[in-house]
Amino acid sequence: MFKNRFKGDYLFVALITFISVNTTLLLIYERNTTQYILYGVSIILIVLGYLMGQIEGMVASIFGVFALGTYMLYAIIVLKTMRTLDFSMIRWFLIFPLGAVIGGKYGEVTKEIFQKIKKYDRDMNEMVSIDELTGFNNEKRFFVDLEQEVNRAKRYKTNLTVLVMQIAYFDRLEAIYGKTVCNMAVKAIAERIEQLLRVSDKKARIRSDEFAIILTNTDIEGAERVREKLKELLEEVVLQGDRTGKKLNFSYKIGITEMGMEDDIFSLMKRAEGELQYDV
Repeated sequence: MFKNRFKGDYLFVALITFISVNTTLLLIYERNTTQYILYGVSIILIVLGYLMGQIEGMVASIFGVFALGTYMLYAIIVLKTMRTLDFSMIRWFLIFPLGAVIGGKYGEVTKEIFQKIKKYDRDMNEMVSIDELTGFNNEKRFFVDLEQEVNRAKRYKTNLTVLVMQIAYFDRLEAIYGKTVCNMAVKAIAERIEQLLRVSDKKARIRSDEFAIILTNTDIEGAERVREKLKELLEEVVLQGDRTGKKLNFSYKIGITEMGMEDDIFSLMKRAEGELQYDV
């Protein structure tokens, strides 16, 4: 990427120098309408090369050179306004294709740099696996962990349970009390979850209002005990509303399900989330 950036800087300097030299020559030595028009055409060819690429820019410059040559022959033979081929006209045969090539090359290098930057950002986003607010794994990392644990449980024929916890009416609460208050609640909830779980358990915040926990070596009865204990801890989460000054108590829905040998990660999560509606 740095090599391309250096190349881009070099081409940018070349392009600016090219335009500056032509502008200086135009303003100092050749103040006539034809030269201004040709200068305008050269700028258009540079822009076309930048936007469309070197090949397209060169094709456009060939048409420009052909049109200029035709005009010069017409001026010499028919109009007789041009007796000789002076340098001020001939140089445009070089300027047109050269400007298109420099502009096209600069455009290609610039696009390549932007593509690499986008790829870098995309790769970085894929590498991020932590929820910034809670420090828990995010949804992407959770499903990676779940697949690993499901495969392990099937291989060693051990119990595996998934617990899903949802904050009831979270979007409505956020609209009423503000994002700051609700973020404080999410952090407080995360602390209670952290307090409850074992090192071997995997925890994640998979949506703004939803947490998921992988309980390894735990059957449905053990998960029920975890659910009841979690409910007790979550009752401690009480916050002061910024706008109303009232104490805010949150309510939750918790669903649990145990893995069967026929389950995959999707069927397991679908069943766990389906259990939320039965927790009243």
